[in-house]
Amino acid sequence: MKRIGMLTILCGMAALILGGCAVPLGEDFAIPRDTEEEKGLYIVDYSLQNYVPVPVTGEQAVKKVALRGDLEGTVTWKDEFGNELPNLGTFLADTVYQAEIKLTSQKGYLFNPSIDFGYHAGKIEYQEDKHAVDDQGNPIRIVTVTYNNSNDGKITYITDYNLQNYVPFPVADQNPVWSIDTEGLTGTVTWNVEGGTTPLVPPEKFQAGKKYTADISLEVQAGYKFSPKRDFLYDDGLVAVQPNSNREPFERDLTTVTYKDSKKPVSNLDLTSYITAPKEGNTPVTAAFTDPQYTAAEVRWDP
Repeated sequence: MKRIGMLTILCGMAALILGGCAVPLGEDFAIPRDTEEEKGLYIVDYSLQNYVPVPVTGEQAVKKVALRGDLEGTVTWKDEFGNELPNLGTFLADTVYQAEIKLTSQKGYLFNPSIDFGYHAGKIEYQEDKHAVDDQGNPIRIVTVTYNNSNDGKITYITDYNLQNYVPFPVADQNPVWSIDTEGLTGTVTWNVEGGTTPLVPPEKFQAGKKYTADISLEVQAGYKFSPKRDFLYDDGLVAVQPNSNREPFERDLTTVTYKDSKKPVSNLDLTSYITAPKEGNTPVTAAFTDPQYTAAEVRWDP
């Protein structure tokens, strides 16, 4: 009887132990995963201007990116040669600064790997956005920025340096551009036939088969400035000789741009042989066609 009682107790203990297991013996245990944290929310604001304003003379240097719920960060300020400035308080005048901005996402938030942090156009000279991880293996972003001169923080830089948009290529029977007046800059243009000594004067027009030169002088409007890193240029193939412009912040002189032979204007404007006028029941012509003077890549109809 005693042996039977002991056997019953042992069986009961075995049943208790087995009953506490969530899975049958011999199978792997399931490890729950935090699926909500894995999903996360993407950070949506990638404008560095909203985290670290550009240096402006007399204003305070941001050292920490304020905790916003989705990310936080630190800023290490350096001089233009890369030397750290640990005691920097307010920005000095007429100074170029660098910054190393280290950003860390908060719990539940993720960086979008296809989007880089950046500043608005014309606010900085150079930027590098690096994807990295911290000591714990969490993804971070390290953005290294070289800013424009600290006096320029509130100045808008000219962004269009395509000269074709200011001074079009010479076309026969067309009027030359003599002056430029846009929101960001003004300018004057002096035209000559290559090899000639007398400049063209209004209302003189371009002639076919001539090679022209232009002296272009540009000045910025109030509140604007030329980027010291960029030259005014034409599209490839339009000019024969084009000097690099000077690097003055408020004026640029291009002396002398030499164009290739002037072109003739398109004169075959009658499309009757290419396109049939709309008529109910007919199929619209949409195929490309080529004229001796030009090519039409497609024809689109708008009711």
